[in-house]
Amino acid sequence: MGLAIDGVGQSGAAIDLRSLGANVMRILISTGIFPNGVHPHRGVYILRQAVALTQWAQVKIIAPVPFVPGFVRSGRYSSYAQVAANGNIEGIEVIYPRYYIIPKVFRFLHGVFLEWSVTKTFERIAQEFRPDVIVGFFAFPYGFATVRIAQRLGIPVVTGVLGSDINVMAKRGIRRRMIGWTLTSSDRVFSVSRALREKAIELGADPGRVIVVPNGIEKGRYATCSRSEARSRLGVRGDPRLVLCVSNLVPVKGVDILVRAFSQVPNEVLLVVIGDGDERERLRRLIEELGLGHRVRLVGAKPPEEIPLWMSASDLVVLASRAEGHPNVVLEALASGRPVVATRVGGVPEIISSENLGVVVDPEDPSALAAGIRYAFSRSWDEDAIRQEGQKRTWDDVAREILGEINQVTNREMDQSARPRWTARTP
Repeated sequence: MGLAIDGVGQSGAAIDLRSLGANVMRILISTGIFPNGVHPHRGVYILRQAVALTQWAQVKIIAPVPFVPGFVRSGRYSSYAQVAANGNIEGIEVIYPRYYIIPKVFRFLHGVFLEWSVTKTFERIAQEFRPDVIVGFFAFPYGFATVRIAQRLGIPVVTGVLGSDINVMAKRGIRRRMIGWTLTSSDRVFSVSRALREKAIELGADPGRVIVVPNGIEKGRYATCSRSEARSRLGVRGDPRLVLCVSNLVPVKGVDILVRAFSQVPNEVLLVVIGDGDERERLRRLIEELGLGHRVRLVGAKPPEEIPLWMSASDLVVLASRAEGHPNVVLEALASGRPVVATRVGGVPEIISSENLGVVVDPEDPSALAAGIRYAFSRSWDEDAIRQEGQKRTWDDVAREILGEINQVTNREMDQSARPRWTARTP
């Protein structure tokens, strides 16, 4: 059974909302990158896609979390013990099955452990929900396990690649081969950028099945107040030139490069870094070593509803990543009417497609990043034009394109035995 809705997917799939009737598409989404009661900010962009899809389809989520014994009270994974087995987020039922994992050891086995741990959950949900398609976001370990299970269940399967799953995990070794198998075995691969699509094809994915579906933004969420009002509400004193960075504090995000760049930025410019992660303490020490404590502030993670306010309060948004997929923070900055200085990685140049939207510089180069920031402050920007460009694409647009492609997948008969099955010798 397929679905048609008004509009056209990127590959030209016809869509007609009026055809819904009682035969509504049922989509089962599988990903470990999803909000839960303990980590409400995790994978919010996937939640936004899921919510948009519910306008035209029934959606259910399986979001596996690592198994942690209840007596474990400390460590990175300890908080997962508090995640409930079931939840409901914005009207979507979410199941949080546990999977066994040995952190940082034999990482190529994480997909296999995940498959073994959650297969019975998938079988139960498939029998109850009877999905027309399973969509697994993030190629490894979640995509790998999802494709393996979907093959056994005889359900069409789509894999969504987001960035680090291809840019970092697929660099070498057995994981690279497992990710390549996942992509070649999927009925469709959704890529958030053209750059990531090319890497998926390099891993063996059929070019005709790799569809670029860039991320979107929430309509009406950004640019809802003036800069002065936002600063007043946030308690920003004075009238500093404010640079904002919203990022996980992990090596691939290059926040260390941004901190080093700030030693070459005028003293009156203030940097606020929103986010948390394993690099926090190292970044704090770096800020002290460079004598930047008075104008570089690590303010920790903030709730998603507060981020638009910080965007409005800023003069400039910066992203210094070493690798990227299709960073939502850049979309959100533009939707807020703020120019962006970002590194030339992944889908960033596809978003900052005009010099009137921001500045793109080489990665791993603090001097180039500092020069980009100085240049951005030296020129004037049409913030209204930036905002209009940034608000063009919404999550509803994303949902329409996804459904257009899924419609083709579910209408197409396919010999299940022709799909390759994973073995360690897969090229």
